[in-house]
Amino acid sequence: MFVMYGGNAKTETRGEYLACPYSILVKVDESDRRALEQDARFFYPAYMGPYGWLGLDFTARKTVDWDEVRELIDSSFRLIAPRKLIKQLDEV
Repeated sequence: MFVMYGGNAKTETRGEYLACPYSILVKVDESDRRALEQDARFFYPAYMGPYGWLGLDFTARKTVDWDEVRELIDSSFRLIAPRKLIKQLDEV
């Protein structure tokens, strides 16, 4: 699994969650995490956040940058996939 559609974010109120049904969750590299967390569109997803995942809320702006979404999904895949599959992807 390298991307999920929809997620929940932990709120500051103990035990409550904010539903983010129009979002994706992706695995992010630690070197990119801090920069992405500064962007208000990204959130720390419940349950998956501690394992290196971030959520991107599609409703945070009027338009979605689909090139950015593609890059996030590609990067997430490369963090999860076996080297053999990454090599095949790079050969295409």
